[in-house]
Amino acid sequence: MNTQSVKGKILFLVIPIVVIGLLIMSGVIFNYAKSAFEEQILTSSKQNTNEVATGVSDWLDKRMMETHETASTPMAKTVNAELLNQNKKVFSQTF
Repeated sequence: MNTQSVKGKILFLVIPIVVIGLLIMSGVIFNYAKSAFEEQILTSSKQNTNEVATGVSDWLDKRMMETHETASTPMAKTVNAELLNQNKKVFSQTF
């Protein structure tokens, strides 16, 4: 006595198709979301890196400008080279 109704037969065919379709759509959406998140993170990281690099570059430029200004003063031009070499030797022996 295997009497199934038409409703039961339709459900038996439709439910697996719907479940398989949902699983496929879940996989596609997951992969799309994953790649979108990765792209957003990479873009954000590149932007942050560029901002930090610009800040460091500006800071180094300012330090170089200070060094050039200090070196161009009349007092710096009169510094004895031998005295500087002695200081370098003492400093290198200390560290």
